[in-house]
Amino acid sequence: MKHYLDRAEFYITNVCNYNCTHCNRFNNYHFSGHQYWEDVKDVYTKWNKRLNLGAISILGGEPLLNPSINEWIDGIAELWTQPKIEITTNGTRLNKVKGLYETLTKHNGRVGIYIGLHDRTLLPKVQEEIYEFLDDIVLDRVIVPDEINELWNLEYSKLKSINWPECPTPNDYENLPQEYKDICEHNNFSLNNFLAFNTYKRILDKNNVQVEIHIEDIFHESALNLNEDGYTFNVHTSDPVKAHNICFEKHNHHFVNGKLHKCNVSAVLPMFKEQFTVYLSDEDRAVINANPTMGVNSTDEELEKFLKDIKDVIPMCRFCPENPSAFVLDPTTKKPKVKKL
Repeated sequence: MKHYLDRAEFYITNVCNYNCTHCNRFNNYHFSGHQYWEDVKDVYTKWNKRLNLGAISILGGEPLLNPSINEWIDGIAELWTQPKIEITTNGTRLNKVKGLYETLTKHNGRVGIYIGLHDRTLLPKVQEEIYEFLDDIVLDRVIVPDEINELWNLEYSKLKSINWPECPTPNDYENLPQEYKDICEHNNFSLNNFLAFNTYKRILDKNNVQVEIHIEDIFHESALNLNEDGYTFNVHTSDPVKAHNICFEKHNHHFVNGKLHKCNVSAVLPMFKEQFTVYLSDEDRAVINANPTMGVNSTDEELEKFLKDIKDVIPMCRFCPENPSAFVLDPTTKKPKVKKL
C-alpha cells in the first residue's frame, strides 16, 4: 500500500555560505555535515515504494555546496517521476557546480531552481549569475498576482506626472523611458523594490531550464537563542499550541538521513546539539528523545498515523517562539565565532 505526503523537503547539508540571522535551520553558524546520495539512496528507494509525494524540494543549508548535488537531483527525480522538484538555493553558486546545468536539462523542465533571495540588494548580482548560467533565455518576467498588479498601478499613479506613459503592471516597467525610471528610483519606487510584494521573477531558457527568484529577506525569530557568553545556546519554553498556531514551517516535512520528520526544527535541532552547546532542561531532553520520526521500516499502521498527524502540534513546538519578532535581513558571509563541542 502506497501512502501520500503533500510536500517533502530533502535536507542534504548543514553547510551554508551565508550568515542569515535567525536562520530556521541554524545554518548561520559553522554547522557542518553533508549527506551524500550514495549513502542514502537505498533507503530512499525503499521510501519510494511506500510514499507518493505531491511536491519536492532539495535544500539545506546551501544545497549547491553538497558535493553530490547532481546525484541527489538525478536520484530523487528518477525515484519520484511525477512531481516537480525545486532546488532551493541562495543563487550564488549556480556557475560553480560542475555539471549542474547538464543535470537539469536531462529532466526536461521537471527540476527547477528556486532562489530565496535573503538580501534584495543582491538581486542584480544574482540575475547576472542566472543569465550566465542559462542558455538563450526565452522568458524573463515578473509574475504578479492580480491584487498586486492593482497595488502597483495605484503606487505608480501617485508618483507619475500627467505626461508619463501608463505602467499598469511591474512587467511594463522595463518599457518606461529611462528618465522616468530614474525619477522612480529616486523616490524609492522600482521594480527591484516592488519584488518584495509577493511577486517573483521567472526566467526560462531554450532547454526548458527554469529559475525563479523570490525575495525572502524577512525572517522570524528561530528556535535557538545565542546566550550572552557568545558560545552557548538555549531554546524557548513556549506554549506548544500557541507556537504551532503561528508557525510558518509546520508544512515543511523533512527527510534527513533517510528518516521523515514533521518539520525542520524537529529534524535539525537534534543534529545541531551534537555540535554546539545547547542548554536543555531534563524535560527538554525528554521531548527531543521522544521526537516523532518515521523510518522506512515502520508498519503501515505506524506510517498512516504519522502522516495523519504530521501537521499537528508536537511537544517540540515548545522550542519555537509563540510571539516571534520579525527581522529584515542583512546577511553576510561572515559567521559568528561560536565554539563547537
